[in-house]
Amino acid sequence: MEPKIDIMDPLQFLEKILAWMGVVKIVEDRRPGYYMPMVVVQHMANLYGWFAIIAYLMGDNPFLSKMDSMQYLISMTHMVTKYYNLHYNSAPYRRLIADARHLWEEAKRRPRMKNLLAKLSQNANKEIKMYFFIFAMVSPASCLITLIVNMMQEPEDRGKPFFVWDPVPESWYWTSCFMEGIGMFILLSLLGAMVLACYATCQQAAIQTRILQEMLEESPFDLRACVILHQKILRYIEDINNYFAGYMFVETVFSSLQIAVRGYYTLKLLKEGDPKVISSIFFLTLCLLSPLIVCLSGHIITDSSENLFRSAYNNAWYSASPREKSSLVIVLCQASKIKRLNYKNLLDFNMERYTMVVQGTYTYITLLQGVDL
Repeated sequence: MEPKIDIMDPLQFLEKILAWMGVVKIVEDRRPGYYMPMVVVQHMANLYGWFAIIAYLMGDNPFLSKMDSMQYLISMTHMVTKYYNLHYNSAPYRRLIADARHLWEEAKRRPRMKNLLAKLSQNANKEIKMYFFIFAMVSPASCLITLIVNMMQEPEDRGKPFFVWDPVPESWYWTSCFMEGIGMFILLSLLGAMVLACYATCQQAAIQTRILQEMLEESPFDLRACVILHQKILRYIEDINNYFAGYMFVETVFSSLQIAVRGYYTLKLLKEGDPKVISSIFFLTLCLLSPLIVCLSGHIITDSSENLFRSAYNNAWYSASPREKSSLVIVLCQASKIKRLNYKNLLDFNMERYTMVVQGTYTYITLLQGVDL
């Protein structure tokens, strides 16, 4: 008896998270009981976080603390804007997901590709879950470190995990820490889900391209099936670029500024010996991770496109019929046009772009240190 192969669509985990966070609507006849309460909690967390940060900035607080709080405000504004525009609940995104699922179901119907598809889906699911939990667990980790440090200090010297305004009395220290931790956990989970939406769809395209490579390298290969799949992949990548290019551009540009400010703030805390430097390092990691995922999404598209061109040439085209050879020339010509995710042909999203972002932020940090605000 042939063992059952577990093939899980990488987009399933993403869809569950987006639905759980109240970003994507769930079909009425399958809506679980937690959906509406989660939507209400998400709205409250967004509004509370926004106004709590603004209230803290308007208060009489130290400059460095306000600098940290300002970074929270920038991130909150970005998240709240995307959330209330229901970016992932729009018709174009639903069509994009529908196309991805159609490609996935077609791949599952190819018996020879089941083992490969299972391996690729397992790796993709591990990466998506790993990145999401890094985003989600930064807040609990930061709170835990802060609480451990505060246990060794006098009550009047204890600090809160995040620089935001709290509606509870100062004597309710642990209640305040709990409220801040829960609110930040929900917001960072939402941020992780939104960042990974682009990465997961690009992973789908890379998996389908890998399947096409195997089909081209088979002997004999089904040229008609290869051409049809290649056409669908090209359309799918084009839809990804049209939908996510603007978001990827904004994420890349503004992340470089946020990394610079967060890096400068972390160095100041390190110089002063402030225990909050540990929490700041956690958030600096997130600032670096967000553009990394965006650039990595474009990189895997480019990389898979280059590998496809090699496979199209390395197959047994010389033994095909003259008619198939002429058709294969068209595939080779299309495969030679390496696909790249880009913003209006101004800049490409790849690991080289991420290197430029990191180099630029180093320049900004050096400038801030020279000014020594």
